[in-house]
Amino acid sequence: MPDESALTAAGCKTVVAKTTQQQEHLQSLPAGKLTELQRNGTHFFVYPDPAKNQIYVGTQKEYEAYRRVHPTDTSTLAKQQAADMASYNKQDDAMRTATNRDLSDPYYFWPSFGVLGW
Repeated sequence: MPDESALTAAGCKTVVAKTTQQQEHLQSLPAGKLTELQRNGTHFFVYPDPAKNQIYVGTQKEYEAYRRVHPTDTSTLAKQQAADMASYNKQDDAMRTATNRDLSDPYYFWPSFGVLGW
């Protein structure tokens, strides 16, 4: 979970949600996570603070400054990437096994012989 004081120290700005639409958007953001958004071609990193009815907003520059201070947050991303790769490899192995099974059946490419009327 990002530290609000570190986000501010990295140069992120706080924006108070004033309108109903802003408050609804604030509530829709994942709690405790930095979220990357794109607006008018510019990437922004947003961290919601629903308790204070505000968000912390920074650009790539502020995000990189924050990462220099808190490099351990990248371990979560690395763990997720490793889990994704393990899932992919498991599915890939299952598909390879099924393909090899199908290719080892000499009648796999023939239609069902039941249509011959025996």
